[in-house]
Amino acid sequence: MDAFQGAGAEQGVWDLSESFEMDDEFKDFFLQSFKLEQKTPKGVAARRRRSTSKMEEELKATKVLSDQRRQNISIVQKTMGLRGPQIAEALRTIDMRVLTEENLNRIGEMCATAKEIEDIQRTMAQLTRKRFKRQSNIGDKLLQLFPEEEQMMVELYRIKNVEDRVKNLIFTHTFGSDFAHYSNSVKLLHGAVNVVQAASREGQLGRILNNVLRFINMLNESSAAGFRISTLKKLSAVKMTKGKGSLMDVIVMHATTIDNERCGTFDDELDGLDEAHTINYNETKGQIHELSMNMESLRQVIEDIEGRSSSPETSQEEKQADEHYMRYYLVYGKDSCGR
Repeated sequence: MDAFQGAGAEQGVWDLSESFEMDDEFKDFFLQSFKLEQKTPKGVAARRRRSTSKMEEELKATKVLSDQRRQNISIVQKTMGLRGPQIAEALRTIDMRVLTEENLNRIGEMCATAKEIEDIQRTMAQLTRKRFKRQSNIGDKLLQLFPEEEQMMVELYRIKNVEDRVKNLIFTHTFGSDFAHYSNSVKLLHGAVNVVQAASREGQLGRILNNVLRFINMLNESSAAGFRISTLKKLSAVKMTKGKGSLMDVIVMHATTIDNERCGTFDDELDGLDEAHTINYNETKGQIHELSMNMESLRQVIEDIEGRSSSPETSQEEKQADEHYMRYYLVYGKDSCGR
């Protein structure tokens, strides 16, 4: 069109009229309809297409997460009905409408392992060099190249000590019920120990244990003054050489026949041990130890927050996050686990 106008002007085919008029609506329509499209040279366009295609192939070829891991994260997100930024914001602001015990356990499953974070960071560095090498402020453009599941991991990773935060929040949710359960278990075990100790000192249990010691000394031709409690578990394993039976059967037969008059009240002495019998002592001991360690961890978190709040090196954003965190423990966690 420029060439056509130029030729007309040089040859003087016509003169431009000063009375020519056109309303704005028609003018816009005219210019938009006949606006020439600026074309990219074929060679440049082809190179761009090849570069973009190569980049997409490289991106698809680099699998940061396994298909199974990505599927698991996707299921958790759909179950919660929230996207990555929403979940991360709930963790930063301690939004307890979102951070239920169930959801916290789900978030814990989505936290990246050290290997996954290393893979994501390496892939981001490669893409930065190849696609954004001449750009300084790319923001979250790079992150948008990843699938939503990887984006979710990065969002969580950006939260300081996210795994410890999730663990502590779960702990405050469960502390009340756990403490009540363990306290009851300890009371039952303590009561059972008192019953057994009293029966072994003053009741028929002591006589039966004395008979066990006598049988053991007879078999071993020894004169031991006592035996370990764990030995009682082995009585059924000592088999008779004639007929069927074990040393435990002999002791029970002796107690119910020959020594029956003196051991007749044995059952009454140990009444009420059924509940205590179902408690695994070593398991309960380990759980109480874990409870104590979590309490210590929580105490350390609160002390760290208090220390950062008075430090001039702490950014305003970190102080706001710590403020949400501290408000939660002082208000929500106070009733369940105190300080």
